Amino acid sequence: MDRLYDAWVSEMGRVRVRELKVEIVSSRQRDASPLFRTQSKTTSVGRTLKRDHLVFISTSAGVITHGLVLSEYLVFASTGEPSTQHILHIDRVDSTGVPSVGGCLRPIVAAVIRGLMSCGSFCQPQTKRQVQVHLFARSQPQYLFHLSSENKEKRVLTDRQLVAWWIRTLSECACVDSIEWGGNWMVPGLDHPDLAPSELRRSVDTCTNKIRWAWGLGAPKAAIAAECVPSFADDIKSKAMGMLAPEATVSELLEAMAITGEAGSGRVVGVLKLSGLTGTQPLHPDSLETSAVDASADDDNAVVNALRLLMRLDFSTKEKTSQASAELRATLTGTILFRTFEIRSADQEQPPTSGSVSIGPQSVKATEKLTPGSTSEPRVNNLQSLVKRKRPPPSDPSFIGGKS
Repeated sequence: MDRLYDAWVSEMGRVRVRELKVEIVSSRQRDASPLFRTQSKTTSVGRTLKRDHLVFISTSAGVITHGLVLSEYLVFASTGEPSTQHILHIDRVDSTGVPSVGGCLRPIVAAVIRGLMSCGSFCQPQTKRQVQVHLFARSQPQYLFHLSSENKEKRVLTDRQLVAWWIRTLSECACVDSIEWGGNWMVPGLDHPDLAPSELRRSVDTCTNKIRWAWGLGAPKAAIAAECVPSFADDIKSKAMGMLAPEATVSELLEAMAITGEAGSGRVVGVLKLSGLTGTQPLHPDSLETSAVDASADDDNAVVNALRLLMRLDFSTKEKTSQASAELRATLTGTILFRTFEIRSADQEQPPTSGSVSIGPQSVKATEKLTPGSTSEPRVNNLQSLVKRKRPPPSDPSFIGGKS
């Protein structure tokens, strides 16, 4: 995880906001159920490894404003030449309704994703792998923060606004060195991009200088869907495949997606994917150390336990959100894989302290980094980044709430 920490340090250095805190808790690496039908769970050939990440964005006072949940997979080929797929599934994003620093959400989310794409938890950056990012964008009043829908200050993006926001955000994520990116987007129930709402098409058009987006799932329509489309929990593609025969094609999957509950009644939801190839060195699954605990054993998963706590806390007002943030943080600081990044602008510069990393506007300079503790002690890394503020950032969808 040290390489991932360093990657996040580098990416956080690009963020231009006044002052905020980013906290990330990660689960242990473990074997997981196959994402594709051609994989095996019992042998190293076709093996799938998984790690979950839970991200919180907070004010300088420590009050949580946003949360992001994503899972990271390493998928080995079942046959033929060794090939590795590094897959990120963005599960959900939500806000508490507490006002945040304007313009902070997109750059922070992009920084977290870019850090995972450029390095990842499983392997060296030079490892040859196909990198993919998947998400299903659908708006809901709340996904992470219990009772946050009752907060009168919380405003939720519409389905169309959320899909457009993610198109722009993923386009920012594509700016990773040594990776040539392609993007796929679609709205279930629509056969052609010209039929999509104008705000979505504008988002695609404005991002063409960063990535070329193509309509569809990024798989041949005649291909067997279960062999080329990954299956994630609570995802529209997985639900649609559950309605079909095992040999159903991608074309049949598209038809089934159009009649699911998520896409019915005229809702405009989005299915997005980024993909690219990076690295040169093959990786064998037996060379990786993993937990002996199966991915289905949630009691040992720090992210799952944190999500359970979120469902018991009260985020209905700013005051209660402040209390809930303190309780959650007190619990997470005892978690081994928990890291904190504090971002401050230059006008709030303070002398570096033990365990801090100072980040300038263009480069990263480590003054002194905490040595991670043993597995028997809490593993906490603190980061103070000193970033010059050039001009006020654009307004931020701090009220965002949606399934991804």
